[in-house]
Amino acid sequence: MIGMTVILMTTVTFVYNLHFKSWNEGYTRSVIRGHLSQALELMSDRLLQAQSIDAFTESSITFTADLGSGSNSYRLYLYNVNDPGPPPYTQSTYTLLSAQGAVNYGDGVVLCPDIVGPSSPPFVMTGKVITINLTARRGTERFTMTTHVRPRNL
Repeated sequence: MIGMTVILMTTVTFVYNLHFKSWNEGYTRSVIRGHLSQALELMSDRLLQAQSIDAFTESSITFTADLGSGSNSYRLYLYNVNDPGPPPYTQSTYTLLSAQGAVNYGDGVVLCPDIVGPSSPPFVMTGKVITINLTARRGTERFTMTTHVRPRNL
């Protein structure tokens, strides 16, 4: 009788832990996907309104746009406190920031944390189309998203 109880409890514990781990991984993927999706949507919306691209590198986009309060300069870029300013990307993770006006490296609001240090340029401009390719990671879970934006006013 005690042996059957031990086997039953072991089985129940194993199944519970397996389901909890699976739920936790799914939740983590959902959080990563949500942050990255919202960041790319916000970036796309802002870039669609760009009146000019003032500076473009593989790690940042500086543009002028009227987002409702008159024309201002905006910068979208990757940041890590331990980097003097990418590229090259020397850290494993970065934070995607958005800043308005003249900014110093590290200024701005967080659009998405946990961006993987890219092996290829995250921002590419071909003609008038901007491609943004980012991968976010939290623990062992990774999620990659790409979007293409053609600013309307260029």
